[in-house]
Amino acid sequence: MHREWEADMKMVNSNWKGLARTEFDRESWRMLVSCLCSFTRSNRRK
Repeated sequence: MHREWEADMKMVNSNWKGLARTEFDRESWRMLVSCLCSFTRSNRRK
């Protein structure tokens, strides 16, 4: 019983880490894209 619970906890923990990583990637990607957009916009004005 205890071993099954331990295995479940490990699985949940790895899934949570994976979710956190994809969420971080999505947020950093959004920031990168907005920076690039503002950079190209300021270049066009010159």
